[in-house]
Amino acid sequence: MSVDDTRDFRSLTTGLQQRADQSDTPVAANLRSIQEQFDAIAAGDLARVIARADAQVTLEMFVPPELPFILHASGADAFREAVHQNFGAVTNQRPEIRELFAEGNRVVLFGRETGTIRATGRDYDVEFVERFTFRDDRLIAVHIIAAHRRPPANDLPGD
Repeated sequence: MSVDDTRDFRSLTTGLQQRADQSDTPVAANLRSIQEQFDAIAAGDLARVIARADAQVTLEMFVPPELPFILHASGADAFREAVHQNFGAVTNQRPEIRELFAEGNRVVLFGRETGTIRATGRDYDVEFVERFTFRDDRLIAVHIIAAHRRPPANDLPGD
């Protein structure tokens, strides 16, 4: 994965940082870990992405079929490969946080992401929920559900 100047995670990382600054120590550490991972992805630094992941980290994704992602990974090597494939498959990526919940060992992000699928040049626009689970300051699981964004009610057929 190469550094992609069109990848813009500022909204995402700023939201994580602001919430970390307002949180207690264990929650703040988890928020900062996620922030560091997205900063590393933006920089193309895969080694740093998995630096705080557990050796048995898992990834589960449920996304629209046109997104050419690795949907399941178990273990650090498979997780690294999935991160490389999945973030390399899109460009012009712009996620934004709509809501963020953090308590104990879990962080849940609700948001929207727009971007372009590299292989086809088609734009995508999805709403997502991402849940990050930590154990002993290590990332142990990432679960992501994303769906096409529904058009505003006034844009629906029959309106």
